[in-house]
Amino acid sequence: MKTIRKYIPAHNPSVVKTLAAMLILAAAMITVSCSENDDTVNEWENWQEKNDTYWTNIYQQAQQKIAAGDTTWKIIPCWTMTGQNATDSTRIPTLDPTDYIVVHVENKGEGTTSPLYTDSVRIHYLGRMIPSPTFSSGYVFDASYDYDEPYNLLTMRPYTASPNAFIEGFTTALLNMHKGDRWQVYIPYALAYGSSTPTSSSSSSNGVTYSSSTSTTYGIQPYSNLIFDITLVDFYKPGEKVPVAYSKKSAW
Repeated sequence: MKTIRKYIPAHNPSVVKTLAAMLILAAAMITVSCSENDDTVNEWENWQEKNDTYWTNIYQQAQQKIAAGDTTWKIIPCWTMTGQNATDSTRIPTLDPTDYIVVHVENKGEGTTSPLYTDSVRIHYLGRMIPSPTFSSGYVFDASYDYDEPYNLLTMRPYTASPNAFIEGFTTALLNMHKGDRWQVYIPYALAYGSSTPTSSSSSSNGVTYSSSTSTTYGIQPYSNLIFDITLVDFYKPGEKVPVAYSKKSAW
């Protein structure tokens, strides 16, 4: 049997240089390709610092708007701290900017009274975090309606809960809203979850099935300011009959 031998060229410097150049080029192309395909983003890098800066900016913006006479902006102290906000000369207010929520009124309702802590409320809401690399408008972590569809009070189904079922910032907003109000509510992480991660922050926790253009589920990150779009449809005193609606499985 004849042995078939592959032809091996003799040592040639020019050939070696050419092969070396080709290998370097191939390695570079592989590196670029890997870089282009690496879609890993550190979504929450310096997250506390970014949230601190965001809150300082939105708080100062609201102050400036209010000082200029813009009545669509509000700065409201947390409902648990209002007793500290004394104006008499014997006491010095101890509230910090993070003891407040900031509100932008999107629509002013016709109501003249606000819910109490023990009332039942019917609301629509959408909650998100501040903007991040992937989510330019902020990652939506929960909603009571399909936010891929147009905001429509005629087709959206409100759900019932008590103001005392939520984080302090959200409760503060509800206790100051009137029937028909739609507010954009900015809540500092001090009045949300602080350095913790809630045990249930899935966007399906309220029992609503809706589509979303975002398939990745992150949940609420520690040190996250929260931004809510809230509409107060109506509210009811204890003992009053509340229209049939769904309730959240767990409040965040």
